[in-house]
Amino acid sequence: MVQKKWLQFELHRWYGRKNTNSRLLTLIHLKLSSRLLDFELYEVLLETDSACHRQRQVLKYRKEKKLTTLRLTQQPPTYAHPESPTFYPPCVNLSTVTFNEAESKLLEKGLKFGLPPSQPSRTTDFLVTDLMVGLKNNQAAVEKCTKMIKANSVITGA
Repeated sequence: MVQKKWLQFELHRWYGRKNTNSRLLTLIHLKLSSRLLDFELYEVLLETDSACHRQRQVLKYRKEKKLTTLRLTQQPPTYAHPESPTFYPPCVNLSTVTFNEAESKLLEKGLKFGLPPSQPSRTTDFLVTDLMVGLKNNQAAVEKCTKMIKANSVITGA
């Protein structure tokens, strides 16, 4: 935050100097044009332009020299590439059903690409049955899950 304010201050200061210098140059140009003859003013402007061009070339040379010395002295940082982590496959088939390659690729894409249930009206019954098999020794948990599913209608959206 402090750096941003400082940069804004510096920017305003430099623009102020630029405006002051451009006003001064305009006044100088007006005075010179009123006191000098046309060809004398033209010669002064040519000399000024060539001096500015020389100064720009000197500054450009200095900047290029500084940049080349910086590039030569500084080596680019070398980053150690860590070994890529091993991820588990997105889909693991624990059933006895074998899938062809297209079906496996579709399943590996995740839940957003899942197939809709073939019988949406019986989805709740299938879910309850799967939970009962998974929680076969805990009847209280099965009843609680069944009530929650039927109350919220999560799968069927009804």
